[in-house]
Amino acid sequence: MSHAESLPRGSVEDDRVPCGEEGCTRFALRFATMCALHLENPQDWRAAVVAHKHELEGAYLEETDLRDLDLSGARLKKADLWGARLEGASLDGAELTTADGTNLRLENASLKNANLEGMNLTRAQLGGADLSGACLDGAECLEMEAPGAKFAGAHCEETNLRRAVLEGADLSGAKIIDSDMWETKLSRANFTGAELRESQLACSTGANVIFKNANLRAAKLPRVEWDSPDLSGADFCGADLEGAILKNIEADAQTILFEKGGALKIFGGGGKLKGDDPLMSPAKAAALAPVYEAFAAAFDSAARTKEAKHLRSRAEACRKKSAD
Repeated sequence: MSHAESLPRGSVEDDRVPCGEEGCTRFALRFATMCALHLENPQDWRAAVVAHKHELEGAYLEETDLRDLDLSGARLKKADLWGARLEGASLDGAELTTADGTNLRLENASLKNANLEGMNLTRAQLGGADLSGACLDGAECLEMEAPGAKFAGAHCEETNLRRAVLEGADLSGAKIIDSDMWETKLSRANFTGAELRESQLACSTGANVIFKNANLRAAKLPRVEWDSPDLSGADFCGADLEGAILKNIEADAQTILFEKGGALKIFGGGGKLKGDDPLMSPAKAAALAPVYEAFAAAFDSAARTKEAKHLRSRAEACRKKSAD
């Protein structure tokens, strides 16, 4: 069954007509009588798409070649872009809400300030693309590959970024709130000044990730594996780092692990850990001990010896608890 045959019928699809090629089961493209495979004059059709870019809501554009076109400001709401090729295209300010971009090719495309709210970008390719200031609220970005892409100042609330590849991506100043980034690949990603409150980054991996001045309050970070992360000025209050593997942390005087008053409020759902915690299981204690040690070493390097000492005492208490 083709992708076209599997599409649900509804208000957006009701005006679609079959491809004019005998025996073809696909839909005809907007402004054409044929599907992408049977276009007689592809260049004329591409010119028509650009000329009518404000009339593409719900357009059927599956597997079409739209590379390098100027579609800035285009209205592509609910459009079917499954497997389409938009490498190098300009989509600045475009409206792509709830469009289907599964397997979409967007390498080196420009989508600055574009609206991708609710868009399906499952397994889309965005390497080197510029999504600065774009809105991806509620977008489905499962297994999206965006190495070296720019998401500076982007808004991603309740966005599904599970198993996305964000290596070398610029997410500085992005608002990634209550989003799912489970098992993301983050090596060399830059989250400077980003909002990551309450987001899920469990099992994410990466070396030299920059979280400078990032807000990770109440973030879910169990079993992350970060080597040489820059946590200068980052706020981890209430974060869950149980079982995290952290090596060579870079911290400074502004890195926050403590609520005002010195009560440690980190690891395990944000509960305050003062002295012994009788409710902590031996397994959880074993998972937390190396996390405390990693931050203690970083605080020693940042001349925060009192806090480092406190963290080491917590690590020792966890080791004793794990032996119970």
